[in-house]
Amino acid sequence: MRGTSVARAARRAAAAVCSRATRRAQCAPATRSAGAASWALVGGRRMASTEAIAKTWARSLAGLVEDRAAASSGASKMLRTVTTTRGERVADAVAEMRAQEISMLLVGDHEDDDKVVGVFTEKCYKANVDHEAFPPAGVTVGDIFQAGVMTAPADTPIVAAMHDLMAAGARHVLVLKPGSAAQGDAAEGAPDASKRVSSQESVLLSDVAAVVSVRDMLRHLLRVHSAALKRAEPPAAAAKSGAASTEGEQGEPEGPAAPASEATKAAWEALQRSAKALDTQAFGEPVKDAADALKHVARVQERNSYLNCLESAPVSAASAARQMAANHVAALVVVDDEAAMAGIFTTRDFLWRVVAPATPVDGAARAAASDDSFAAGSTPLDAHSTMVSDVMTKQLRLANPDWPIERCGRAMTKRGIRHLPVVSRDSSTFVGLVSLADVTRFVAKIRFRPVGDSASDSDAKLRAGAVEYFEALTAFAEGKTQQPAAAGAPAEPAAAAADAADAASARA
Repeated sequence: MRGTSVARAARRAAAAVCSRATRRAQCAPATRSAGAASWALVGGRRMASTEAIAKTWARSLAGLVEDRAAASSGASKMLRTVTTTRGERVADAVAEMRAQEISMLLVGDHEDDDKVVGVFTEKCYKANVDHEAFPPAGVTVGDIFQAGVMTAPADTPIVAAMHDLMAAGARHVLVLKPGSAAQGDAAEGAPDASKRVSSQESVLLSDVAAVVSVRDMLRHLLRVHSAALKRAEPPAAAAKSGAASTEGEQGEPEGPAAPASEATKAAWEALQRSAKALDTQAFGEPVKDAADALKHVARVQERNSYLNCLESAPVSAASAARQMAANHVAALVVVDDEAAMAGIFTTRDFLWRVVAPATPVDGAARAAASDDSFAAGSTPLDAHSTMVSDVMTKQLRLANPDWPIERCGRAMTKRGIRHLPVVSRDSSTFVGLVSLADVTRFVAKIRFRPVGDSASDSDAKLRAGAVEYFEALTAFAEGKTQQPAAAGAPAEPAAAAADAADAASARA
């Protein structure tokens, strides 16, 4: 058993310098049919110039994958498919996620290394492990993993995929290669709103082009929104609204320095009306900033979406993990006696700092080193004697209630966090917590509803309206004056972006 752990640790160390051949195997070439633009991923690189990316924005998952491949030169996490097996010990799997800085592992089949039969996530551990019986000796990935995988054709619109994933309570989708056995006919380039994310019992790893997360998709929508706002407003106005804040990313198309024309202003106003109509359909009212988001989440969930405790309270890591699992939340907010933020303790903090810490920690909190259920060099802490205040995240990115939703999203996607504490501007008193899932819903116009509920006709209309709205917004960001009909909608004559936005608003 110890030899297996050592071998696993050595394999994780070697992953950082994996060969180019391995990268090519994980990102095998895939091309569209004749006449369509190539999106072959060769060694993790797109066979296209980066100049083209500065002029157009991706509409489908295929475009998102190729843009990320070109921007990252093959280093993007979405181009890596990291797998585990059902027999893997959970602590080894957690250590692997920490080493790779990812939140999900694909679970392979016992007999076929190329077949993926499920996923192992941080949520799997939190929801299924007995936190009283810590450390969980003998628990394997097969005991707690989630069977089945979420897959999507490459030509699925990005916003449509976000709606489908949030409805299923999932965060990752396996994008299928065009022309693969799993997808069937190759994608022809234009996004097809009829394509959906679906749950499959298994999929061949060789049919997978990339693993895309909701965070990847949200980051893309926020960049499009930022580019559109730069085109619609003069630089000073854009900076005031937060579009030009430091939360943005490099590589976004620059808007014109000159003031927007009257036609551009009219088109932007039409897009704003469409966004408000979709907000009203999804949430009952427009949601503009963090304060609006907190009010809506508290109303629809009828409880806080987080737990909180005093910094001085003797709350153990095991107790916090148990409470988070029982309340179906992923964060514990820690405040001082004045209700000011002291830190935050999340599921990831528990897994990466208690279950499989990166470096040894001396003291009474260390568990017995002889426990062979954990990876070599990653001895767990004693979750019962380790206090939350000792392992919480103390360096926080804080937001104010008047932050636009888009700025909240940029802060989270840039820093790789899922929770953004909101504090009052005058006294820094803790007000509430905005999650990445909340921002995703508000940005992509996704209604809050219980996981597992089947989509209604109104949800389908909202999904179609959101796809058309973001198509219009993307066209506006690209500076186009004409807008084609949305995928899956009845054919219409080409119209100005403003007319298209008004049409989307009317249909919503």
